[in-house]
Amino acid sequence: MFRSLVVTLFALLAAPAQAGHWTQFPVTDEFSNECMFAFTGVINPGDLMALYDHPGWTQSFRTRICLDSPGGSLKEVYDFVTGTSDNDFNFATTVKSGARCESACAILFMFGQSWGANSPFPDRVMEPGARLGFHSPFLGNTEVSEGQREDAFRVALDVAKLLLDTAYKATTQSGAPLSHELVSLVLGTPGDQMHYVETVGEMALLGIERPLGGDNTMRVAANREEVGALVERVCVSSYAMTFRNWLVEDGYDFDDIVAFVYNTLATKDLVMENLVEIPPFDYQQAKIIGIVSGPFHVPGWYSAGAALYCRAELTVEPGSGFYDVQTDYHTVSFGTLFDLDDNPLPDWNGEYDVIPAGLIPIDSRY
Repeated sequence: MFRSLVVTLFALLAAPAQAGHWTQFPVTDEFSNECMFAFTGVINPGDLMALYDHPGWTQSFRTRICLDSPGGSLKEVYDFVTGTSDNDFNFATTVKSGARCESACAILFMFGQSWGANSPFPDRVMEPGARLGFHSPFLGNTEVSEGQREDAFRVALDVAKLLLDTAYKATTQSGAPLSHELVSLVLGTPGDQMHYVETVGEMALLGIERPLGGDNTMRVAANREEVGALVERVCVSSYAMTFRNWLVEDGYDFDDIVAFVYNTLATKDLVMENLVEIPPFDYQQAKIIGIVSGPFHVPGWYSAGAALYCRAELTVEPGSGFYDVQTDYHTVSFGTLFDLDDNPLPDWNGEYDVIPAGLIPIDSRY
């Protein structure tokens, strides 16, 4: 049973199709978000690996590739990813608006990674209007020999192990290059279906970035009710995203996380312990800091000492009767509720690896 399941997980033997191809673009600054190469079309054996012989690939410290493909040979993706120097995945990835990246292409996209000054970091960008889809691909040709099935089974195991190992190993400054949610999406979506990443919350869980630039602010009325509601949404959303494995019913399901956020906000069990505006000073912009208590606790620990507060810090530009809140930068931390007795406005607490979320509702369509 396990064997038949894994064989259906990956599209390893796609029917013959027109070969995909690489296109090179002139890039004046390899540290920008420009694509140096673009791959378009179905991924057939040899299509991706052909890039390794291109001088532009070997001579660049950092290379970004744009992808527009319905998928194809996962073995080719595996060979391409594992063929990089020391498995550092030294290429960033982008799916541009109007393009699609599905099945094996989506796996390739998620291995996008760049190097900073001293360490690597995940670097995969999806523009608005792009389509990124995951599923458990299938054998594209059922009329195959037993030897071909054995090969497909071997590659399926190799790719599954690559995904799990990469999600397990914290090898970048941002932690593990791949999230456990990715493994769940790939292994849990039937081959005849497609799970598209369409919300800002799921992008955050998978470590997928929006392109730089554009409008990165939202406006909120400068009154305690509306600012407080925003801080509460940020705290509940961040708690749900950070401790998500305790909130889902049966394995990863983003809908369970969304349901927890809306149900918690609707119960009115949240308490605004403190809400202040910090004026700008030196080179620091103005900030709003909110301290919220409620149904926050250390998962799996049910004593009074498990109760947590949430500290949300928003960067703002005060206006006449409103705040412009930066949506690309806010910090959230959780600390022991007892600590508020000594310090009603605590500093940032780095005890938990928090995923800040909620300025934009996590179920917002991207």
